[in-house]
Amino acid sequence: MQQRVRKRDDDQISSPVEAGPAFQPPLKLPPGDLSRLSNAISLDSKGPASQRKILLSEDSSVNRRVAVEILRNLGYQVTAVSNGSEALRAAGQSPYDLIILDCETPEMDGYEAAAAIRALPGETGRRVPIIGLTAESTTADREKRQAAGMNDYIIKPVRAQTVASVLARWDTAAYSVAPPLAVDRDVLTSLAAIAGAQNPTLVDELIELFLGSTPSRIAELRQALKKKDAKRMREVAHDLRGSSGQLGATRMEQTCASIETLARTGYLKGMRQLIDQLDPDLERVGNDLRTSARERRLAVLTTLPSSSTHCDLAMLRAALEGKSLLVVHDDAAVVSDLEEIFDGTGCSVRSVRLEDAPFCGDVLFWATTLDELARLQNEGLRVPVIVLARDPDGPLLDRVHGLGADFALQPCQAADLQLRTLLKIKTPLPKPSEEPVAEVSKVQEVLVAEDDPLIARFVVSNLEGAGFLTTLVTDGDAALEAFSRKRFHVVILDINMPKTDGFGVLSQLRLRPESHRTPVLMLSARSQEHDIVKAFDLGADDYVTKPFNPLELVTRVRRLTRRS
Repeated sequence: MQQRVRKRDDDQISSPVEAGPAFQPPLKLPPGDLSRLSNAISLDSKGPASQRKILLSEDSSVNRRVAVEILRNLGYQVTAVSNGSEALRAAGQSPYDLIILDCETPEMDGYEAAAAIRALPGETGRRVPIIGLTAESTTADREKRQAAGMNDYIIKPVRAQTVASVLARWDTAAYSVAPPLAVDRDVLTSLAAIAGAQNPTLVDELIELFLGSTPSRIAELRQALKKKDAKRMREVAHDLRGSSGQLGATRMEQTCASIETLARTGYLKGMRQLIDQLDPDLERVGNDLRTSARERRLAVLTTLPSSSTHCDLAMLRAALEGKSLLVVHDDAAVVSDLEEIFDGTGCSVRSVRLEDAPFCGDVLFWATTLDELARLQNEGLRVPVIVLARDPDGPLLDRVHGLGADFALQPCQAADLQLRTLLKIKTPLPKPSEEPVAEVSKVQEVLVAEDDPLIARFVVSNLEGAGFLTTLVTDGDAALEAFSRKRFHVVILDINMPKTDGFGVLSQLRLRPESHRTPVLMLSARSQEHDIVKAFDLGADDYVTKPFNPLELVTRVRRLTRRS
């Protein structure tokens, strides 16, 4: 776990980034006070969470009840009040291990209450970690929290995992009860349920897309910062924020939101620290996503007649003994990597050439062109296939899915690839049947303009699963060109796109006689009121913010098709 306190050259105390910019509360302390503060919130916590006391200030009775239940479920003794003045009075009467203050409350708001608690006599006000509870993450709000002496903050609406994650950094007792996860598992569970049996690999494909594309985006943020290109930083952070939120990576989502906000204002101070924070965040997100994926695959294995209901990775490795794994590749290092991954499992891993077909083995790892794979399948190849690739995108995954193959991101994770292999051995996917495509006249056609490969894959998959025929483009000019070639029943537009943005596309569609009545749905991570108002002023028919519920999106598209 990260250190919770670090000493800066100017003796300021700075909290780690949780869901936004790193705080630097203006507390100038001599070395003795710094040591005492560090001990107060160090890893050597005192006692279990059930003996720890939290003071909560929240003026909404509903929100207060939800927060109290979350905190009690984490094992805390909770004192709940409705405003800052009551919180100040309570803090002065009894010591608390943590204080959570709603930033906007009547009589005395959270900012005023935090500053007043810091000014209490003795060490109580200086030692206790104070966490803001807010719906805002703008630069102005961040500066207000810093000035008030808050150490961290929780974004509304309150989620149990977010609360546990923030508290865990300030109290080891909370960490022992609920170690912080970088990913909201409820979001992944919901996505898997929505994908259902019709598309059981969708969530895994989204995970691989995210993990494969995010490192290059972080590098692009660094390059933009080096050039002081605030516009490009805003665009990249906006896209990464949307894809992070869609997979439940709430920590990265909020950090990207902070980067986007700072870039929009042109205020780049502290930007490097935020971008640097994305690297360890991504590592934690990757671990959580892969763990979740393994759990889902294990759940599939437990439904198979020949599998144990309590199988673990060691048992899975043992089950691979004697299997023959073949590799078609353009790089000899691929074979070496796979040999290392399957070392000790009893599998044989050997390289084969295309001219060696037809192949005789249990699983075929494919690390070359998909055209050749399609050719071999047309000639009768029936060996289960796992495609290995380094730079996944939506079209590639669509084609892999169409070929009945699985997909793994390189460099491969040993446990994930072993599980995928075992699933292929036990449940080889049949060659997809060639089903006749319904007549275009009977199908509702949707134009999707989205440059983020993860969001695009997610939107297209859910729309096609609901019976729509989709055309995907990745920039505004391509959207206008596509509409000039054919008529669509509904258009879905991202706002932040290369070349012509979503607002520009919408404006031009409304000026064209053939499209001025076509229903347009804006899909964007922009949630500010002025962006939504602008979209409707330009003629949008609906507006959905990212992250989004795909069932809601499909329902709204269906409603719009009835108007076209």
